[in-house]
Amino acid sequence: MQEFLETFEIHHNIRNNSAPDHIVTREEFEEYYANVSASIDTDEYFLTMMNSAWNFDKTRVTQKGWAADSTPRSTSSKQNLAGKPQVQSAGVRP
Repeated sequence: MQEFLETFEIHHNIRNNSAPDHIVTREEFEEYYANVSASIDTDEYFLTMMNSAWNFDKTRVTQKGWAADSTPRSTSSKQNLAGKPQVQSAGVRP
């Protein structure tokens, strides 16, 4: 993670003669992608790349991480032949 954060800070910190603090500011983020955009052929491709990486256009439906899921990972929910829900824990047979 530290290496990822440093990617945004390196150029900014060299230019401003400051030490990395491992906090990416808006200015560092914008400066990094301004430099990246210089090597991209078209604005459309750059937008596609940014939306793919950061989902700025909100086209991808994302869910919170596994910790937000209240369903234990060791259970599975199935329907029995009568169509009623049936929960089976791993390692336990009905």
